[in-house]
Amino acid sequence: TRRSADLVTAFKYAVMAASGLENKEICRLFSVSEDSVKSSLKRTFAALGVKNRRGLIGKIPTIK
Repeated sequence: TRRSADLVTAFKYAVMAASGLENKEICRLFSVSEDSVKSSLKRTFAALGVKNRRGLIGKIPTIK
């Protein structure tokens, strides 16, 4: 479903952000606007109860 696809995309962005990629790098990888990445990450931060990408570390896997 669309919701499932949105959740998977949000998870991908969050993994990339927690791994140290900047929003500009993430939007280039996924061919989306930087605003889309920012908005998705803000919703993910709120859902996980964190304030920034550092807060993602330990809550989701990272790519080394």
